[in-house]
Amino acid sequence: LFGYVIVLLIPLFMASWRFAIGAFALQSLLTGFILIGGEKIETWSSIIQAVDLFFIRGLLIPWLFIRLFKKFKSDEAFFTLPANLVIWMIALVLVVVSFWFGTQVFPSDFSTAVHLGTASTGLALAFFILANQSLPLVQVIALLTLEAGIILMEVLAAHHEHWFVQFCLSAVFVWSMAVVIKFVQYFLKQETAQAETLPLEDQEVL
Repeated sequence: LFGYVIVLLIPLFMASWRFAIGAFALQSLLTGFILIGGEKIETWSSIIQAVDLFFIRGLLIPWLFIRLFKKFKSDEAFFTLPANLVIWMIALVLVVVSFWFGTQVFPSDFSTAVHLGTASTGLALAFFILANQSLPLVQVIALLTLEAGIILMEVLAAHHEHWFVQFCLSAVFVWSMAVVIKFVQYFLKQETAQAETLPLEDQEVL
């Protein structure tokens, strides 16, 4: 879990979308290992969830986003959060409050409190990024962080869904990511077209 927190926080200060998407992949893989460590993978529901974490969230979705961004030669340098000390301090406060919340819910169970605090940190930071950044590429990173926090929260729950419900949840995630990829692809096409036509317009003005 502490490794998960490090992977969650580092992309906030790294100006690279490749690093941010790679961090989401690592978050999914770490959540998969947490799932395996907490229970035996012997039911269809747990098998589907493990496949979702390791292959869909850990490999497929990050690969699709990296392939899409590389295709349109997206600018690699961007900050997940604005390079502002006040913003970074607020993000740090959110982390502290999230872990405090975990200790308040589970005061006598340190391991579960840390698990809840870690998941809450991911959710809080995702909403904080969405509130402070309007760049679509950064919002995609925030959405992936939000999804990672939600699935980590699900792993904490003692109750597990029926295998069909779990399959539908995974299918909905794949469908939602496909919609997001289509939206980002449309945005990048528009951005590329504007960048290509801008010099011609400048020449006409001159």
